[in-house]
Amino acid sequence: MRRQWCDIDFQQGEEANKELLKHLEKDFASQLVKTAVRYNLKFCGALRGKASVYLSAASGGDGLELAGHDDESGRQRWQLESGTGPSRRGLGVGFACGCRDLMWSGGTTPGRRLLSRGARCLELCEHDDGSGRQRWQVVAGSSGWVLRAAVGSGDPGLGAPYPCAAAQVEASPSLDPLCSHGKMQRRAEAEAAEAEWEAGRLCRGFQDPLAEASPRPKAPAAGEPEARERDELMEIVERSTSSVDWKAMSEDRMRRVLGQSRNLGTAIDLVGAYLKNYEIDKADRLCARIFPLCLERGGIWHFKLLNFYTTVRMKQSRYQEALEMYKEYETLIKFSPDEAWELYDTVYRNFGWIYTSLHDYDKALEYFERCVNVKKKHGVKAHWFDQWDLGKTHARLSLQQGRPERLEMAGQLIEEALAMHRPKPSDLIMRCKMLNSAGECFSVRGDFCSEQKVAERSWDRAIALHEESYELYMKVLGPSKPLTGWAMEDLAGAYKRRGRLEEAKRLILGALRVECSKDIIKLSSMARLLDAVLELHKETGDLAGLADCQDAINEGLENLQKRRIDRSEAASYAALLQKIAQLLLEYDVANREGAVALLQEGLGYLNHLEAEPAQTESRDTSQKPLPESAAPDGQERLHIPKAGQQEMQVDPEALKTSIQEQLQSLRTWPCRQSRGTSRPDCDQDIHFEVAGSSRI
Repeated sequence: MRRQWCDIDFQQGEEANKELLKHLEKDFASQLVKTAVRYNLKFCGALRGKASVYLSAASGGDGLELAGHDDESGRQRWQLESGTGPSRRGLGVGFACGCRDLMWSGGTTPGRRLLSRGARCLELCEHDDGSGRQRWQVVAGSSGWVLRAAVGSGDPGLGAPYPCAAAQVEASPSLDPLCSHGKMQRRAEAEAAEAEWEAGRLCRGFQDPLAEASPRPKAPAAGEPEARERDELMEIVERSTSSVDWKAMSEDRMRRVLGQSRNLGTAIDLVGAYLKNYEIDKADRLCARIFPLCLERGGIWHFKLLNFYTTVRMKQSRYQEALEMYKEYETLIKFSPDEAWELYDTVYRNFGWIYTSLHDYDKALEYFERCVNVKKKHGVKAHWFDQWDLGKTHARLSLQQGRPERLEMAGQLIEEALAMHRPKPSDLIMRCKMLNSAGECFSVRGDFCSEQKVAERSWDRAIALHEESYELYMKVLGPSKPLTGWAMEDLAGAYKRRGRLEEAKRLILGALRVECSKDIIKLSSMARLLDAVLELHKETGDLAGLADCQDAINEGLENLQKRRIDRSEAASYAALLQKIAQLLLEYDVANREGAVALLQEGLGYLNHLEAEPAQTESRDTSQKPLPESAAPDGQERLHIPKAGQQEMQVDPEALKTSIQEQLQSLRTWPCRQSRGTSRPDCDQDIHFEVAGSSRI
């Protein structure tokens, strides 16, 4: 049994983690393709009053039997393959073109796999012997595809020169073929009669392997759009294989492919792997694609996916949605805390994290204390996780209640958790998170110290913790992951407190690059980091260094537009454009035209908000009016992943007035010479330009 992908640690460094994830996607795509070319063989017509009879390989792999349903073991599934056995002269065109071998898909021990015609019976054999007895024709029937013996394929011992039918089945009445795993007597007699086997595909697939034998024009289903919107499965298949046309499949066919138990289970598992790699967009799109199937199945399928889907919403900062999902998840638990205390320990902790994110720290503390109590009741000591959660929550409560002196106690709780965690040296990411939490406590504690020396000791303690966290993140995740970006920002803040501005400047630029490129980009975070970047470059007298953030800003604007955040949070986006315009001007007054263009664009967003105030108030934040077209691009009609908490504290009227005044000032500026902010190693001035961001 393979290890579940969501249990893989992904702590081998950025490039190695990416490569591993690509392999997992490729395996999943191959699995989908294999499913799409497998068939059930069903007896044509009723058999003694039974609705359907499936041809099945025996459980031992050495014979055939009949079953009343597909048990998903693979024994009732058959794969059409081109005949590859020894050639035989005189078998005619029918043998050379359109004849296939039939191989069963699994579910038993390895053995004979090819369907063959024996003397008055069907049997399995190990290989295609070239006699033609393992060759079959697939022809169009009244309601689908029908399997028949290949014309001119030889006499299997019946005396009939061209047996045209696959089988006539006689069933023993002693066994009910429709009971669970019901099987009928293993007698499938071959006769030259009208009896046929229907080749019913499990999921009509990516491309029709029958088309070579009996081509049929494909007609789109009624109401089916000609151009299908892209989804994550389509992306996975296209990235991983070139022999598949997922886009050409109908919705029903895609559901059949994905609805197979193994495929659906692997898809859920892949969501977990995406989450561990902070591929939040991929995880979100895949969850949206498979959620209806899991909901339809219910039970453990719904239960497991809801757990992952809640995590996706948490990482997107969509905390209220996460809370509603997790409440639904809790209703699916059919055990009491006494019967499944370990499960409830996890559930309580997750509720605590959600309430922490919603700033309901008292409620969060209540759930974290439940974690301790449910273990204590069963004779288990508090876990390092409990110490960490309690320490973080007490730190937040101390600030909320105006008691910063309690930050010292909170930091000590987290350091105790670190000591308890030391016996787990391989769990580096959790260690990094705890180091970061402790560092935050001591950084903020120093801010509230009245004595400079005491404050400096606290900040130095924070720097040591943040440095260890940052170095480990760089080792196991690399420089582009969100966790690394947050560690960069925290360490930069600690360095700035101690006057280590050059080191802080380098890190804050790195944090900006991560924020602008990541799946869970936040407009408010990008704005905060831009302020920090500008402040540090001013303090170090390095305005020329602002050119280093040009690519990150352009990427961030494109990322926000892709997620329609420029439209759903138009006022905040206008405020961001104003900040970027200011940064352009700080770099060099020669960028005045670019700054004016950005300010005019921001003004356009604000004017649009005024034009439709009623619609803006009546719509959800994710459905606010669009400045350009109400219809998103074709590729993104289905699902646009994005993080929550994008808004900034902005007064649209005050912002509009500020932008108008700034525009008036810029238009009346006298033409001034560029102040020459080029670096010493440059031959000419650098004019810092930001690409056009949106189209109003």
